[in-house]
Amino acid sequence: MSRVVLFNPHVHGLYRLSVYKVLIKYPATDKLGYVLSYLIANGGINVYLDSSESSVPRMLKWRWLTRLEFLIWCLVHKIPAQKVRVIPSNKLLPTDRLIFSIKNVTSKTVDVLAQLDAVKILNTNHFMTRASERGDLVKKIGVDRFWAESKLDSSAFFQHFYGSGQPVWFVPYVPSSRFRRITPFDKRRVKCAGLGSVSCFCDNEAAIQDVKKYFDSPTYHPVRKALFDNWRKVSSLVDVYVTPFAGRDHCLKNKDDPPQGNDFDYYKADLVELMNQYQFVIYGEEINDMPALGMYEAMKCGCLIVGTSSQVYTDIGLVHGESYICFGDTFEPDQFLMVMEEFMAQPERLSAMAENSYRIAQQSISEERSLNQFISMVAAETEVAYELEGALSHNS
Repeated sequence: MSRVVLFNPHVHGLYRLSVYKVLIKYPATDKLGYVLSYLIANGGINVYLDSSESSVPRMLKWRWLTRLEFLIWCLVHKIPAQKVRVIPSNKLLPTDRLIFSIKNVTSKTVDVLAQLDAVKILNTNHFMTRASERGDLVKKIGVDRFWAESKLDSSAFFQHFYGSGQPVWFVPYVPSSRFRRITPFDKRRVKCAGLGSVSCFCDNEAAIQDVKKYFDSPTYHPVRKALFDNWRKVSSLVDVYVTPFAGRDHCLKNKDDPPQGNDFDYYKADLVELMNQYQFVIYGEEINDMPALGMYEAMKCGCLIVGTSSQVYTDIGLVHGESYICFGDTFEPDQFLMVMEEFMAQPERLSAMAENSYRIAQQSISEERSLNQFISMVAAETEVAYELEGALSHNS
């Protein structure tokens, strides 16, 4: 495999929480932690450190502290020193795979990234913020490959701001191993759990103006907002646990009358135990064609997913009526209730659908599968996207 070099891996919490987020006890998931663990176990990690970034903004005044912050990050996450190699710019090879996050792309790093001579792979997590600005910077940098948790080559929003012919490699999220099926499907409540957090856009927030204007939406999470706003109307079939972000609930109709009261906190709940109580889960994808990690976690717990017609469901092989329930393009309470009542009248069919969904979760949404995708993305010599189906059939 070509040499992988991670650009400032300690700053934005993609592989492990940053020092700053550890200090403030930020409730986040290390979505690519499995990649870092794989690299450490297979020879160690190569890193390129650039002093224009820090997880603690005030530290930027003392650029010499960049390496100290990285050292602390390694110590906090118990990464052995002998497993780390810092690669200076004059030792970077044209064949190296330089991996960086969309959050690494700023006006301060663009010139550095543009000048580095390597195959540049950009992870697109959180690509919706500052889309027009970052899209221009990405083109200046000269990205060779995009690494995404969705098939963004068919996302109109992504292509509008970032697309210029580069392949998009689809590497699904990997749920934590703690998410597992404990309770048999037929022993669960014949009801939906509506899960996730919801955040309203702020009018004066520059970072979200592109996505707000493009979709003409008050939120990233339209399905979750609709669940929260209509929780009383759908309460016969859905227990809504959607939690607003602090200070970002102004677009919600029932912010003063939340469905689970003021004591429920999505980020502190035992989601494994909660999911195993319900036959169905609605997470609701992001408006920009990105799946919720929680949807994959629910599938691992044996829940049958209920959702829209978005590509985030079909991307991983879910089919309406066979392995998930689609209630339409958007969440309309009356339509949703009608669809759910129709399926709930067919318990044997639902059991078969849940088993199909669980099988997809076990076969397609796993650390092994996503690592295979990652390795193929890194190893590829030509700029041709590697399809998930190819990876699955090759390793079956």
